Amino acid sequence: MLKAKKPKTAIVFGLFFVLFGIAEMIFSRADAAGQIIFAVVLIVPGLLFIAAGARALTRGDHS
Repeated sequence: MLKAKKPKTAIVFGLFFVLFGIAEMIFSRADAAGQIIFAVVLIVPGLLFIAAGARALTRGDHS
């Protein structure tokens, strides 16, 4: 799992990735395969950043 030194920044960065990925999927004219690629490349890493930031905030293991 990712370790976040600045968990709030990681959460904001993850939200940016997720929202940008969703907007790209909605407004692009890609076929289904292209939309799956957008989901894998943008949304999944964004969710990982959010999870790492939330984990660091709840455990208090950031400095």
